[in-house]
Amino acid sequence: MLDTPSSHASLSFSPEVDKPSASYSTYRIGGNMEFAWFPTTLDEAVELLTYLSPLLKSGETTLNVLGWGSNTLIASAGIAGHTLITRKLADMKALGDGRFLIEAGVHLAKVAHAVLEAGFQWGEYMIGIPGTMGGAAVMNAGAMGQDTAKIVERVFVFDLHKGNADWVEASDLAYDYRYSAVDSQKQIVLATECRFQAGDVSESKALMERNIAFRKSHHPIEPNGGSVFRNPTAPPQGGDVVLSAGKLLEDLGAKGTWKVGGAEVSALHANFIVNTNHASSTDVLTLMRQMQVAVWDAYKLRIYPENRFIGLATEAEKTLWHALKEGDPHHAPRSNESL
Repeated sequence: MLDTPSSHASLSFSPEVDKPSASYSTYRIGGNMEFAWFPTTLDEAVELLTYLSPLLKSGETTLNVLGWGSNTLIASAGIAGHTLITRKLADMKALGDGRFLIEAGVHLAKVAHAVLEAGFQWGEYMIGIPGTMGGAAVMNAGAMGQDTAKIVERVFVFDLHKGNADWVEASDLAYDYRYSAVDSQKQIVLATECRFQAGDVSESKALMERNIAFRKSHHPIEPNGGSVFRNPTAPPQGGDVVLSAGKLLEDLGAKGTWKVGGAEVSALHANFIVNTNHASSTDVLTLMRQMQVAVWDAYKLRIYPENRFIGLATEAEKTLWHALKEGDPHHAPRSNESL
């Protein structure tokens, strides 16, 4: 089966062609998407993925998934193939006893408010995260000592290799810090079932207000992709200790001073890169790599991206991204060198 605009006519909805992508990433960086799909129901999403599954297995096309794009850097050259944008999968239903069915595109702030209004806790951490439920379930998003693993009971996943959708229990997701066993190369989370805890709503409201106030004072307002790196661990006697990537970089003088092209390390938080002047994806990746190597040079600690990078990468970007994922300080140019 050929993947052409005419072949899409067999589906009940159509893609937008050559759709600009920058507004679908909080970095506000990215070229055009070849085919951008906006399913509005789970049935539409399953229909699309059922159509794409054999094409993906044969290597005839590619697929990327975007929610709010809050941890995603999109290549300045754009995205070839198909992009599934989940933002219109925005339904949330109460199932009783603190359980909710939440589609992948529901913004986390909406979840936090709905859970609070229903008289439940454990959604407080979501209030300041500019992402969606699907992404939170995949990466185990968290803040304020809470994370998504604590509330997820099961996820509705389309398996691109099997060509079908099914529920996967939380016990099979192997949740860990900013990690789940969901394989984003072949599994797409379309919905979650979550259970929240009944509790003191006034306490939850106060916690959410403190979280919002903290983020306003400590996180940048310029376009950014959230925390660039996961926090590393150091192995002292007695077990690992989680360190702050932001504090390590701040102590190296990165805040508000390190810059590549239109990308620079935020003056408010050293683990954020902000787009201050029409930054390119190469600008961001180069700065990320400089930050990573600097931490290794100073502390002999490896830090790994919490951001993800998708799209039509240049050869230089491929080299940078490979080195970033490997955390290898010797694979690519060091912090004081150019590409």
